[in-house]
Amino acid sequence: MHELSGCPVCHAPTSGATACSTADRTYDGKTVLAACCVEALANLYLAQKTTSEEFAILKWTRFIEKWTVLPSLFVPNYSFPKDGELYQDLKRLSARRNALVYLKEAVSRDGAALHPGLHPDVASDESVFIGRCQSLPDRLLEHLASFDKTDVIVQIKTVRELVPVLRKMRRRLNMA
Repeated sequence: MHELSGCPVCHAPTSGATACSTADRTYDGKTVLAACCVEALANLYLAQKTTSEEFAILKWTRFIEKWTVLPSLFVPNYSFPKDGELYQDLKRLSARRNALVYLKEAVSRDGAALHPGLHPDVASDESVFIGRCQSLPDRLLEHLASFDKTDVIVQIKTVRELVPVLRKMRRRLNMA
């Protein structure tokens, strides 16, 4: 018989059969959403800078490379230092997202481990990191804007500024 260990609520790996904390599930959700936002922003930039044929190929690039490498195709002096907090946050977000999205449970049969499982790393500064994830899309866009002076950046910033306004309008309409 195969035995899976993990949270009985969300099926995330845990030590034993106890449920993981609400904070863990909240952090996991925020991590995945932050990664989606970071990738969507990169794809928006790429879609504005490429033909539909080029975008069809480049959209499959890992999201780290969408920020560290691909802008150099359009902006000659673009660089993304790998020794700074911005890169470290992007790299950590990517690793944590992958561990959550491609989660592998620990599996054993008759007491023998068949697969040790793939568990997302949780650091002692997890809440601080999640806070930085909230600002990561804006920080990445500002970094890109420091190199790319075209109107594409202005258009993307305009769209990002409209989102909260549209949400507010939607809430008001739903209340009426």
